This record gives sequence, structure tokens and C-alpha cells, in this order.
Amino acid sequence: MNLKSENFYFILLITSVISSFIFCIGFFPYSVIQNSSNLSDSEIEKLNLPKINRSVLMIIDALRLDLIIDKNNFPFVHELLQKNEACMLQMKVNLPTVTKPRITALTSGTVPSFLDVARNLGKSKIYLDTFLHQIHMKFQNIVFSGDSAWFMFPDKFFKRTYANFDSFFVNDFYEGDKNITKSLAFELKQNDWRLLILHYLGLDHIGHVFNPYHELVPEKLKEMDQVVKVLHTKVAEWNDKSKDKSVIFLTSDHGMRNAGGHSGNSFQETHIPFLMIGVNCSSNSEIFYNQIDFATSFSIMSGLPIPKSSIGALIPEMMLDMDEDKKLDVIKIVNQRLLNMIKFDKSEEFYLKQQKAMSLHKIYSEDHNNKNAYQQASKLFMESSKDISERLAQQSLEVNLFYVLLGLFINILISIALIIPSDISKVRDLKVATMKFIPIILVGCGLKMCIFNEIFNLKNDFSSFFVIILMSVIVRIVGDILLLKIDKYKLHLFDNDILYLLLIGHFFFTISVGSSSFIEEEHQIWYYFCNAMFIILTFYEFRGRKSFETFFTVIIQCFPILIMHIFIRRMNQTGDKWINVQDIGDWLHQKENEELLHITIIISLAMTAVWLIYVHVKDKVLVPFVGLGCLFLYFHHSRSMINERIDLSTTTIFWINIIFIIFITILFKLTGKSKSFNFFVIFVLISLLLHQPQNLVMCFALGVSSMLTNHACNRMIKSSHEKIVAKIIMHWWLGKLFYFYQGNSNSLATVDTNAGFVGQTHVNMTIVFIFSTINTFNGQIIALMLLIISLVEDSKRLMIDSKTLMLQLSKWLSFLTIIPTTVFLVIITLLRHHLFIWSVFSPKLLYDFCTNVLLLIILVIVRSVVKFEGGNIL
Repeated sequence: MNLKSENFYFILLITSVISSFIFCIGFFPYSVIQNSSNLSDSEIEKLNLPKINRSVLMIIDALRLDLIIDKNNFPFVHELLQKNEACMLQMKVNLPTVTKPRITALTSGTVPSFLDVARNLGKSKIYLDTFLHQIHMKFQNIVFSGDSAWFMFPDKFFKRTYANFDSFFVNDFYEGDKNITKSLAFELKQNDWRLLILHYLGLDHIGHVFNPYHELVPEKLKEMDQVVKVLHTKVAEWNDKSKDKSVIFLTSDHGMRNAGGHSGNSFQETHIPFLMIGVNCSSNSEIFYNQIDFATSFSIMSGLPIPKSSIGALIPEMMLDMDEDKKLDVIKIVNQRLLNMIKFDKSEEFYLKQQKAMSLHKIYSEDHNNKNAYQQASKLFMESSKDISERLAQQSLEVNLFYVLLGLFINILISIALIIPSDISKVRDLKVATMKFIPIILVGCGLKMCIFNEIFNLKNDFSSFFVIILMSVIVRIVGDILLLKIDKYKLHLFDNDILYLLLIGHFFFTISVGSSSFIEEEHQIWYYFCNAMFIILTFYEFRGRKSFETFFTVIIQCFPILIMHIFIRRMNQTGDKWINVQDIGDWLHQKENEELLHITIIISLAMTAVWLIYVHVKDKVLVPFVGLGCLFLYFHHSRSMINERIDLSTTTIFWINIIFIIFITILFKLTGKSKSFNFFVIFVLISLLLHQPQNLVMCFALGVSSMLTNHACNRMIKSSHEKIVAKIIMHWWLGKLFYFYQGNSNSLATVDTNAGFVGQTHVNMTIVFIFSTINTFNGQIIALMLLIISLVEDSKRLMIDSKTLMLQLSKWLSFLTIIPTTVFLVIITLLRHHLFIWSVFSPKLLYDFCTNVLLLIILVIVRSVVKFEGGNIL
């Protein structure tokens, strides 16, 4: 079998995606569970500690610290705090700040990995040792009501459940929470449960749609305050009748950033309140306990074994009704338990603190009047426990350095093959035979068993051998392509300076990924580059225009587009530094500006309809259907403005209209009356369905920006080859620009999850994933489609064959993506211990990998379906 030279760049893109995937497998840490012995549990049991009777764990999703500090939001809670019938502590949560990993940390005392963000949207089960498991093993009952994320635990843990199966439907501010409160009224009359879990989602949903400063937030928090009042009344009754206390725990899974949403590492997202209600305890506003400390502390106060995987320290304030002797003994036992879980040198500071605390503990045990010894011992034990817990948290997230370096090496090899200039038309085809791969596979397996296993502590399992074999094959293919290109080395210089300017700009973007600040504010780079590009293109449009009429025509064509970019640039604030500043989108969504938002929707849809009909609709019979589609979209977005579930009639008719367009297109294709599939028109209409109301103008703006770019390229560049290259680079830039215009960033917190649930009454995660992907990367996808449409038209006009066009498309898109990705992989490998590696660099890596996968999918479709000689299939 031969690999044709015209397919080399496409093959390099495929191998780059595979090697980047291997890199990601190694780079993103997986959580290593470190189990402890049962010795500490037996020691605690001997102390005969007081135990709580029943407990209620109330989680208000996305409740950040400042929201509960405000007395106006929780008047009853603050009344309890003043009466010493409750106490408030503060907690810090680890990344990622999304629900499932945080619930896992809360119940097990472990630190979930970064890739648990993906599991947050899935239905995978958790089989860790948790206090839920320990309660179940004691044959005691748990009742749960709220977020269906808790169903990641085995069903047998729960006696009764009242799950909100529409947990991801973020426009539900009230219904789900009311159902939880309704179930609460029944459960408070029952006496067959030990733990009641309530997980309210309304506040989190308001944050996703708006922000924590919206007028709906105080109303929602007062609703939660009333729930606390109902709970406190009942718990007070139980405590009057029983010697063992019942307790309400009020906390959150994570916080909320100032712009709404979460998953980042801002203070507002990672710091949450923790309250114990119904008991006399001490508040503490000076210390931030870790969220993983709750599992250990709750287990001890409930008389349960500590979860074996827990690496959390102790929260002393949770040791209720406990004398000083027993409290110090518990702190000491927990500290020793953590010490037994870690390998350490006796010169380590946490060990020295522990030894000093042991000496002070001995002094106190001999003289109970020595309060100073008690306080110092307690303090040193706690500090030692905290230090060990933090060390264990770092060690529990392991990076597979072998996979990281293997993926990095192949990406560097691919980048070298891309950079070397050659006349690909004269490069001979690559002969692929099985016998060519056997030697390098044997060498790879031999190196693994003899060297890599020892250096990287690898096992001889199937997965590692599979990766070695796969990567050995890739190295051989890429290496052969590299040698063939070197053999036909030929430096090609461009005639037009604009191409060098574009490449220099892309070079600056490539090196900018070495700075965390540039990654957080990447949108500023594209704003500057693209605005400069538009100004240069406008300048070229003015050149050679001598008559006033032609000069005026250019003004009419270019200046409205430049003004439009000034406007839509301010539609959605993004990045990190200015994310909290009010933008046009926020202003339009204010209640007093509702009419202006209606007008914006109408104008945006009307402009898009005109653009589609006059530029992209080739079959006039489809014109009414496009118009109807935009009309249905108006009704859809008008209803979304008032935060109602989208009624099925509107979305159903819209999809029926889309089906009609598809049916008519297929019918016309079969009868030979049409040469177009109208796929682009269909995709734009679906994109408009998923966009937020203020973003409806984006598709039209991208379309006219593409028209300006194509027109300017056709005028100022004479060479057909250079014209193609310039259009590819400029459209790639446009895709990046509109990605940020839409409000996206390199933070996972800006993903508009609401788009995934458009038109759904029940969650289908496949549809959610597809819709969210289309919406998030919409600018890049449409820019690539517009590029392909333009190149198809050029191929007809300039008589360029499809092979040449596909070759240039694959070559330059590979160049624009693989080189920056490789540089970024090198940087994050070197900076893998950087302070912002998980909060800044890792989300950027995920976004870039997804972009490259989408690009590969689009190119596969184009190569498989597009026949450039046969008309515009888009």
C-alpha cells in the first residue's frame, strides 16, 4: 500500500491528534487512592466519644462565602449565630470547582483529578470508601433529595430518593428546589433515617444564566433561609427529646465567580461557607479548612470509621460536647493516621512538628492544668496534619511522565516535518509495508522493558504495550515523511508582503502561550491582530481608487463592518481581568432594556436571513423555509428572555422546518435540479437556535467579515497559490476572533452549558454534548465552512484542481494548529509544577485539543464528500 504524497499533511494532522491524546492521558493526573489502616478507628472507638444522633447535610449549590455573610440574605441564620445556636466556619475547595468532583471530595476525603470535569457530565459510578458507604455498612439509612449527581454512588446507599433529573437544565430556578422542599416536609416526619441529604440547585442555575449580583439571587437565598428555619425547628424538637444531638450542616459544593458560573480558581469559586446549626459551637473566621476535612470529621462525630481513602485533617470545631482530653487525643490520632499514609524523611517540618506536639501532649497528660501545653500541642498537631494532607493531595495526582514525553517527542517530530519546505508535488509516495514496522516496534518494546520501565516505573500491561506499538508505527511514518521532504527540500518565498505579516503575527501568538497572563487574556491578541488585518485590508481597498464614486463605494463597504466589530467586541466581556465589567450583553438583559433586546433579536435575525438568502441559498424554493426558520427563532429567543422552558411547539416546528429543507435538498439533488447540499444554511440556522439572544448577530458578522477578507485577497494578491494561503490564515484568525467575541475564553467557566439543553424536556447527554460543542466552537466551525466555500468558488474560477486545493488546505491548517500546539506542549511540560498549571494552562490544553479534533473531523468530511468539480456542496 502507498501513502500518496498529497495526503502527507493530512496524515501529519491525524498523527498529531493521536500523539496529543497520548500526551493528555499522561499529563492530566489520575487520582491515586491511598488507603489507611483501621488502627486509628479502633483507637478512636476506645475513647468512647459522644456521637450525634441524626444529621441533615444541606448543600446550596454555588453558595459563595460573601452571599451568606450578608445578613439580608439569611436573616434567620444570622439570628441563630447571634444566639450561639449555630456556628460558621470557612472552607477552601480544590480544583476542579464542579459538582461531582466536589461531592466526591466532601464524602470521601479524597482529591479528584482534573479530568473529573468530563465525568461531571457523565453517568459513571463511584466506588470509593465514603461516609455514605460506612453508614450503609452500619445498616443505617440515608435519604437523598436534589441534584441527580449523587446517583454516581451505588443506589443501595439510599433508602429513598427524590432526584432532580433535570439538574443540568439551568433555566429551572424554582421548580427543582420546590420539589426538594416538598419532599422535606414528608421526611421530617419519618424516623427511619440517619442522614438526610438536600442538594439545592436554584442558586447555581441563576449564576449560570446571570451572575451572583442579579435581582433573583436575594430572593433565592431568602427561600433557602426559610428551609433552614423549617429544619431548625424540627431539629430543636429532636434535641429536646434526646441526649444525643442532631445537627444541620449547611455548606456548598463550590462557589461562583463574579460573572456567574464556575470551574475556575478565583477566590469566589474556591471559598465557601460551612455552618453547623442546632448546636452550641464556636465560629472561626480566621482559618480556611479544606473541604476534604469534612469526611474525616463527620465520620468521627457520627461514630463511623474514617473512609480509608480520606486524606483530610480534622475540623476541631466539629468535635461537639467533647472535653479537652478527648479532643486532643482525637487530633493526635488523626495526625498519626495521616503520618502513616505518607513516606517522609525525619527532617521534614511536619514530622518535627508532630514530635514536638507529642512531647507537649505528654506534658499535658501529666499536668492537666498546663493549658499552654494543651494549646501548643493542639496547634502543632493541626499544623502537622494540614501539611501532611496537602502533601498527600499533591502526591495523589500523578502525572505519567512517560506518556507526556512520548506524545511531546512525536509532536516535535511532526512539527519539524511541517516546517521543512519542499516541493510536495515532486515528493514520491510513501510505501507502507508491514515488514517496515516490525523492527521499530521491536526496538520500542525492547526499550520499554529494558529502560523505560525502570526510569518511569512502568508495568508490562496491555495498555502500555499498545501505546508503544502505536507510537512506534507513527514514528516510522512521520520519520519517513520527514526524510522524503528533506530529500526534496525547496525554499519557497512569497511575493506578497501581507503573507509574511500574517505569519509573523501567528509566530507572536505561538510564543505568547508561554505566559499565563497571555493565555488568560488571549482574546486581546486576536482583537489586535484581526483589527490590524481589517485596517490593512481596508487600506488596500482604497489603493488605486481614483474616482469619488469608487472611493465612496469602498467607504460604504468597509466602514460599517469596522464599526460593527467595535460594537460586537463589547457584546461579551471575556478573559480574566475585565470579566466582571458590564458588557452590552449584560445591559441588554436588564429588565428595563427588554424592548431593546427584542429589537436586537429582530435586526440580527433579519440581517442573517437576508445574507443567507442572497449569498448562500442556491435553490430559491428554500427561501420561504429560511425565512420561516428565522421567524421561529425569534419566538424561541423571545421566550428564553423571560426564563421559561422553551415550549415544544416552537422548537418542534423549527426542527420540522429544518427537516423540510433537508428533504427538499435531497429531492433536488436526486433529480439533478440542484448542485448544493445547503448544509451551511442548515448549520447556521441550528447555530442561531443555540446562541444566546445577544449573540445572534455573530453569524452575520462573521459572514460579512469573510466576504471583506475574500474580496480584499482577490484584489491585492495576484498569485492563486498565495491567495489560497492568505485566505486560509485569515479565516483561521476570524474563527479565533469570533470564538472570543461569543464570550468564550480559555477558562472552563465560560462554557455556555445552557446551549446543550435547548428544546429538551429531559436530558439526553449525547445531544447536550453535540449542542454544547457546536455552540462553543461555532465561530471556528463557521469560519472553516466559509473558507471552504470561498476555495470551492476559487477552484472553479481559477481552474484549480481539487488535489491542489486539498493539499494547501491540509498543509496550512496543519501548520497553523500543530506548531502552536507543540510549543504549548513543550511549555506546559517544563512548567508542570507551575502555580497556575491546573487553573490556566490545563483548560487551554483541553480547548486546543478539542479544536484540533474538530478540525480533523471537518477535514475528513471535506475529503470524503466534497468534489470540487461538482459544485458548492455547502
